[in-house]
Amino acid sequence: IFLISLIGMFLVGDVAAYATTLNKTADKTTACGGDIVNYTIGITTVYVANDFTGSDCTAGQTTCDCIASPHNLIITDNLPWGDSNYVSSTYDGNPTNPITSNNTWNVTIPGASVSSTCGTASCVCTGILTATVTDTLTITTKVSDNGGGQGCTNVSAGYSCNNTANCSSDSGGTLCTPGTTLTLFTKPQLLVTKTQLAQNASPGDKINFTINVSTNVSVSSCPAINAYIRDQLDDKLEYVGSSSVFCTNNTGVIDCGLGNISSSSGGKSVTLTVKVKEDTPNGATIQNNANASADNADTATSTNATVTVTAPTLSVTKTCLPATVGTGEEINCTITVTSLLG
Repeated sequence: IFLISLIGMFLVGDVAAYATTLNKTADKTTACGGDIVNYTIGITTVYVANDFTGSDCTAGQTTCDCIASPHNLIITDNLPWGDSNYVSSTYDGNPTNPITSNNTWNVTIPGASVSSTCGTASCVCTGILTATVTDTLTITTKVSDNGGGQGCTNVSAGYSCNNTANCSSDSGGTLCTPGTTLTLFTKPQLLVTKTQLAQNASPGDKINFTINVSTNVSVSSCPAINAYIRDQLDDKLEYVGSSSVFCTNNTGVIDCGLGNISSSSGGKSVTLTVKVKEDTPNGATIQNNANASADNADTATSTNATVTVTAPTLSVTKTCLPATVGTGEEINCTITVTSLLG
């Protein structure tokens, strides 16, 4: 399970008394390795009396505007899955790009206007004046295939990535409230089976083993990325071939690439054809299993597929006709060899 939010979000603003609050959410409650995730950082700015400047008032004017000026905000975000997995970002719906790699965004917080009353010559902007401005930064990123990344801890079911959005200001007077979101990430669990058509075979016989790899949908709906099979053959077997062009043989170690396996596909299968070596003794037991792995899943091992070697017992008979012959006469003898399987 991967517990993900954003790492190291810092906001730096102009000298002012306004307060900034972050609220961070993700568009998925669960996600898989390789998924696209959109993080939304809601930025709420509350301007207070010290942020406002009053306009001049003319003779006879009774109402006026107190203005809080726009200010720049620098958002720094170290995404858990690095620069290469950054996709895009928008600020208030408009495309925006990081200044340096995927770490820093320079955005403008709009100002605000509040109606007040005129004093002797200018607008009165003291007392209880507030105005709230809301903005949104959306960051789109891609989860690494195995879910691991910066600040992530390996746990039994995947990775736990501890990320918090923080904010601060170079003014020293801005109150910043951090925002945190927690998104659950899971990784697939592989299931692998290995079966054979025949329970018995003789030396020289060919055997077909079928290996199936699927994912356990009760654990995760995530697909297995770049899954493959590894089968180290019993030393009594010789590799003949396979049903897949993506299988290779390296001195009895068979590797077969399967690509991605979705949770709804029922898995993928490969059939290996092997031959029992000629010198395998009668009664020998051949036990063989297979391993399955993926970029984002732990290795799984099948149970043993078992074949018993039944070397044939030979029976030899010889018959000759005619049974009685004279000197110089021909006789025909027939020798019959019969294989009796044990």
